[in-house]
Amino acid sequence: MATGNLTPLQARILEVLARVEPRWTLTGGGATVGFHAKHRVTKDLDLFWRDCSQLGDLPRECTGLLEPSGLETEVLQTSPTFVRWRIKRGSESCILGLVADPVSPVHAPQSRTIGTASFLVDAPEEILINKLVALFSRSELRDLADVKQLLESSLDLKAGVDAALKRDSGFSPLKLAWLLHSFPIEKLAEKEDYGPEMVRDLDEFRRQLAERMIGFTKPGDRVFERP
Repeated sequence: MATGNLTPLQARILEVLARVEPRWTLTGGGATVGFHAKHRVTKDLDLFWRDCSQLGDLPRECTGLLEPSGLETEVLQTSPTFVRWRIKRGSESCILGLVADPVSPVHAPQSRTIGTASFLVDAPEEILINKLVALFSRSELRDLADVKQLLESSLDLKAGVDAALKRDSGFSPLKLAWLLHSFPIEKLAEKEDYGPEMVRDLDEFRRQLAERMIGFTKPGDRVFERP
């Protein structure tokens, strides 16, 4: 199966770790650009163990597969629920995140393969929910670009918003619209490989998305509570 814009190293990591049990789910940018769209590249792979409160021995099991396969692991961050590594092979590198996620997905993940290895990938509808919540909590140009690409594939924005409201009690379409109006696209684009035409497209999409979010608000909604 084609792996979109994933690098050979990223594809190899997924292939090697497909043997880990219980099964993980690839989500975030790796799932988006590897299996649902080809609008950008990613430096990260995020593997989620769903309905799981702690990683336990999973990091040790992963290194036991990666290192014999010629992949170096460098620990960047570690906790009982989250591990972040830099994976190296020669001059190539990738950031790999292992996450224990106690929350069940709204949409069932999809099975994908690389060679003979099979693993789970978040459905595009699930990624849209997560990206809307991400836009609400951080200013990352890749999140805006991903939402744009996912909606252009005919996903239902209203369904995504409704699910985001259930996933994050603080999420609000009106608040997101307010944040989108001040989203620093040009400043962020200076740090990323985004050309002028793409910046213009994202800026127009930002404006349209903010307007659509306002259309989803309910009477009595407030932007922010003030003391």
